[in-house]
Amino acid sequence: MKKLLAAIVITCSAAAANAQAGGVLLYGNLNFNFFHQDKAHLETQQLGSINPGIGINVSNCFTIGIAGGFTMLSTKDTSLAKTTKRWNQSEFNAGLFVRYTHCLSNIFTYYTQLEGGYHGGNLTFDNDPIKGEKFGGMYIGLSPAIGVNVKNGFMLNFAFGGLSYSTTKYEDATATSSTLDFTFGKQMSIGVSKIIGGHKEGGSKAKSHSMDDEDTAPKAKTKKADDDE
Repeated sequence: MKKLLAAIVITCSAAAANAQAGGVLLYGNLNFNFFHQDKAHLETQQLGSINPGIGINVSNCFTIGIAGGFTMLSTKDTSLAKTTKRWNQSEFNAGLFVRYTHCLSNIFTYYTQLEGGYHGGNLTFDNDPIKGEKFGGMYIGLSPAIGVNVKNGFMLNFAFGGLSYSTTKYEDATATSSTLDFTFGKQMSIGVSKIIGGHKEGGSKAKSHSMDDEDTAPKAKTKKADDDE
């Protein structure tokens, strides 16, 4: 299941509609998954993760920042007669992201986020005297999502998987394994985000000033005409 972790961890939230340059983006999501295979395997899996992040809107379209996450995985396998195997895996990740945001309407926003960094953790086996094995590696992922504007910069965000690549090396292994996952449409994550502060480029103040100039121009022309008369 570790193949799936990097892709699940890389689920992010959309920036608010009409993202404001200079604003601060705060986001996070909480995932939980329960999986039970057919009777031939009799395997159950439980997965939970939390993934916060913070970024700066460098423009109305682009946000850069840092992201992290923590994931727990528990697996029970009773496929062998009268034998039960259980192993638990905990994993963390930390990295950087860049996100492109496009406003579809006043309510809906689309974004694509590219994120990369380091992931590591520990795998523990029941009935094993070692009771643990550490691992670590790098990851990179691309994920799309839809944001729904709620109010005052708050958004609900819906991610539907994506594309990810990760490398993993266990402490006692001599080689590094790599995994490429395409999970778009195969999984879903729900999160929340909030935009704090910032200003819109070419905002309403400049527009208002331009309109004032247009309003005053005819008045000046009219006054000159009156003087000529």
